[in-house]
Amino acid sequence: MDDVSKRDEETKLVIELGKSFMQQMSQVEPNWNKAYFRFVAQDIGNGCNASYVHGSEVELLDLRENESFVDEMMEQSNRLAELSGKKKFVMLLSVNSDANYKFHFDYEDLERWKITKQDGRTGIPAGM
Repeated sequence: MDDVSKRDEETKLVIELGKSFMQQMSQVEPNWNKAYFRFVAQDIGNGCNASYVHGSEVELLDLRENESFVDEMMEQSNRLAELSGKKKFVMLLSVNSDANYKFHFDYEDLERWKITKQDGRTGIPAGM
């Protein structure tokens, strides 16, 4: 695959990831206003999790209840990882209900932007 075709496919995947995530959030919580999807590619396996804000509450997305959506997002994220040629990285997709979205990538700190409510954390990615 040449560089132009690769960039075209990467662009298509990025747009599709953003669009799919916003659509899913609207189904999960009609009153959501911000959401985060984190994907990590690493030697021990790839994984993801997500959270969303509605009102003043932050909820973790139930990955089991949203299994088909998670499978689709993992497939697209894995393809994006493959196209990037990077074996290890973390990606954070942040979206809002106004249809704005932003991708963040880190190729060194695989712990970056963790989404958790453990240890008193809020569920919003660390550093956001």
